[in-house]
Amino acid sequence: GFGGTTGGTGGDSYVTIPNSAFITGEVINWSRTPYRLFKTALTVSERDIELLPSIIQQVRRVLLADEGIESQERDLIVAATGFSQGSIVVEIKARLKGQGSHEIAMAKTRVVDEIASVVDMVYKTPAAGRQRGYQDRLEEGRGEKDSATTGTVGR
Repeated sequence: GFGGTTGGTGGDSYVTIPNSAFITGEVINWSRTPYRLFKTALTVSERDIELLPSIIQQVRRVLLADEGIESQERDLIVAATGFSQGSIVVEIKARLKGQGSHEIAMAKTRVVDEIASVVDMVYKTPAAGRQRGYQDRLEEGRGEKDSATTGTVGR
C-alpha cells in the first residue's frame, strides 16, 4: 500500500508497517525468535492471603527449573497484580523455548500442570491445613482449580 509495507503473518493474517518504521526504527519479526510469550493467571482467595508468598515463591522456583522456559535472557514474572471478586490475581509471564505449534502446546500444558501441582502442594502442607481449615474446605469442595489458563485457588 501507499506509505506502508504489508506482510503476511503465516496464518491468513496480514500486518502493515509504515515505511517510516523501516527508516527510523527497528522492526522485529517475532515469528523468527526462538521463544514464545506465555501468559496465564491464577487467583488466590483473600481468605488464603497468608499462602500467597509461598505460592508465588514456589511457582517461580518450579518454572525456573523448567528447561523449556527461557529465564536467562528473558524475565520470568510471577507476581500478585490485582484483585478480582474477593481474590488476589497472580500473573505469570514466561518465554517458552521452541517454535513449532505442537512443541509450544506441549510446553504450555506442562507449565500449567507444574503451576497446578505447586498450588496443590502448598494447600496440602500441614501448616496450610491448620491455618485455613483445609480439611473442612476440602469437604465443602469450594474453589476448585480450573485446568485452563486461569485457576481459582482456595478451597
